[in-house]
Amino acid sequence: MRQSKGKTSLNDSDISHLLSLASIIGSSDTDGQLSAISMVEELLKRQRAEAQEAKEKKGRLYRSLGALAGAGMVIILF
Repeated sequence: MRQSKGKTSLNDSDISHLLSLASIIGSSDTDGQLSAISMVEELLKRQRAEAQEAKEKKGRLYRSLGALAGAGMVIILF
């Protein structure tokens, strides 16, 4: 659950992973904590790669829509 409504680039899934990590830290031995950190790190890396891919796809879409809208405006005005 999200604690505050401040601006952040983390989504709800990222925050839930970090909160689960926070609950583990201090409650297990060193090896358990290191494995939990590694697991959350891999999850966050995977989510970052997915977000980067989505950004690239949406960027192409928006550039194409902008070009088409501009061409449409030219056609309408002339």
